[in-house]
Amino acid sequence: MKYCLIANNVVVNVIEWDGEAQIQLGDMKAISVGDDVYVGPGFLYDGKKFTAPEQTEK
Repeated sequence: MKYCLIANNVVVNVIEWDGEAQIQLGDMKAISVGDDVYVGPGFLYDGKKFTAPEQTEK
C-alpha cells in the first residue's frame, strides 16, 4: 500500500509499506493513500486533503 510520511503537515516522502511491519517514524505520521492519489514530497496535508506546493518562477 502507498503511504505518505508527513512531518509538520508537509509530505516528506511517499513509500510502499504493508502497514504492519514496524518502522521508526520519529515525529512523522504515516497516512495511507490510494494509488490514484497524486502526491509527492513538498505537498501540504491539512488532515483531510493534499495540496501541491506553489510553483515559483525561475
